[in-house]
Amino acid sequence: MFKPTLFLFLLGGLAVQNSASFYSLPEGQQFSNLGRQVVAISPDGSQLVYVANNRLYAKPMAAGVARMIPGIESEQNVTNPVFSPDGKSVAYWSSTGQELRRILIAGGTPQTICRATNPFGMSWSADGSIVFGQGANTIQRVAANGGTPETLVTVSAGEEVVHGPQLLPGGETLLFTLGSREAAFQALPEQLRALATPAIALQSFPTVWDTARIVAQSLKTKERKVLITGGSDARYQSGQLVYANAGKVLSVPFDVARVEVTGKPVTRVESVRNAGSNTGTTQFSSSANGTLVYLTVEGSTGTSQRQLSYVGFDGKVTPIRPVPPSTFGPRISPDGKQVAYRAESSVWIADLTSDAPARRLSSAEPGEAPVWSPDGQQITFISILNGNEALFLRRADGTGPAELLADRARAPESWSPVHQSISYITLVGPAGDQGDYDIWTYSFKEKKAAPLIAIPPSAQSGSRFSPDGRWIAYESNESGRAEVYVEPFPRTGQRYQISRNGGSRPVFLPDGSRLFFDNNAGPAVQLYSTNLRTQPAFTFTEPAPLPITGFTQPMGTYRRQWDITPDGTRFIATFTGATVQPRVEIVTNWLRN
Repeated sequence: MFKPTLFLFLLGGLAVQNSASFYSLPEGQQFSNLGRQVVAISPDGSQLVYVANNRLYAKPMAAGVARMIPGIESEQNVTNPVFSPDGKSVAYWSSTGQELRRILIAGGTPQTICRATNPFGMSWSADGSIVFGQGANTIQRVAANGGTPETLVTVSAGEEVVHGPQLLPGGETLLFTLGSREAAFQALPEQLRALATPAIALQSFPTVWDTARIVAQSLKTKERKVLITGGSDARYQSGQLVYANAGKVLSVPFDVARVEVTGKPVTRVESVRNAGSNTGTTQFSSSANGTLVYLTVEGSTGTSQRQLSYVGFDGKVTPIRPVPPSTFGPRISPDGKQVAYRAESSVWIADLTSDAPARRLSSAEPGEAPVWSPDGQQITFISILNGNEALFLRRADGTGPAELLADRARAPESWSPVHQSISYITLVGPAGDQGDYDIWTYSFKEKKAAPLIAIPPSAQSGSRFSPDGRWIAYESNESGRAEVYVEPFPRTGQRYQISRNGGSRPVFLPDGSRLFFDNNAGPAVQLYSTNLRTQPAFTFTEPAPLPITGFTQPMGTYRRQWDITPDGTRFIATFTGATVQPRVEIVTNWLRN
């Protein structure tokens, strides 16, 4: 169904009305092949086409429900739908026969255009031709009625990649994205460049598209002109050059006759689903009448929808916002206004006080296991590169390069402002829950990493400094079962076992008077609490269960999937809610504000 919302934007003193809505896919449908384009709107804005369950579905924008386009029932796998200029037909790629095909929106028998591999983007030109990325290194053109493709652009394999070709009005200039392995490599932080190679950067990092150039090439002279540095998946629309970068869709005024950018870019929408390092695809499409359709990161999948929620000490759950099914390790900022988490192989930061789209911390490196600095200005996280896990630090606003702290780390866990140290875990033994995890610390004062708690061949993890910095809590499975322990910090040899029947992932109340942990019971997970006293001696009460259960927390030495608010009044966790269907976001008049 469509759900509308109205927005007013001031433009030169005049109010311009924008309508934002969405279309939820019918039950049982899921977007498929998200590494390629899956959504398209007709040039006049009257029809929507999308790829779900490996089939093409069409829906009138005004009303009605989507229907599979009749005639493609035997197709095995389809991608890259693009409308004809008159909006009556759609071209697409089919794995059945490895072909580009076309079919009427009303349905019929698909017509073969030509043999092709799964395209790196394509478009249907006003002159009746289709231009498409034949693999990552070649752009070809073919008549929409069928024929032998003509090669327009070829780049060096292993050095450059191309994506998303479009013929500009007049048919003499080709617009496309050109990615360079050298640009992608140079965009990596210095420490990552020491671990990677240019070829790996070209193949494995979103930076190949976020550092790509949007270029225009004359089909007559072959002269190439750079229009934008730092963008991909561009298309010309109504006097604007529209393109993507790091999950954002931007536009910039463009003189198509002179083939020149004539203004400054404006960000139009954020948190748009892209294909990561696979292709330069970003899931958006716009019509000549000013309607934008796109997929968000959160809304592009739906079967395992999760809800980020507050949980009171009485067990009352208050939903905050939906998050992607891959959300992992939520951590609240020191001011309680934001939450950082891992999703889609990146660190994301979402607002807890509004429904503003989440933003990716960085596109320069994959990341997970975020931990905030005490002042909320920085985030430490791990990044996996060439099979190596390393601990990095980056500004929370995403600016500046990432700083390498330790070149062997599994996940940061706790940041002590008293000692200016971070505790983190490393995996010494084989991978898996029974691996030999050790707890290490990194000192910002000494710029040095050192082991802290290592009891081979068992796993120690879930470390947490007390607010006064005098204690450290952690879990260890040295007894054959994970239990929670507390020790003085720096270590003295004293140790107190808090849990007796299993326990994991301890967290101190912000004033240090209580310790919370979970029972490491998977679907039956529950929080427990114990009261602490540290003077004149360390004492604690028998742990008691809290009425807090049912949140997402896998068993084993997985990172903590819950956190406590800075004021200590409630927790935050993710819950698996009712199934929420994937949806298409819709904005009208999107280029007028």
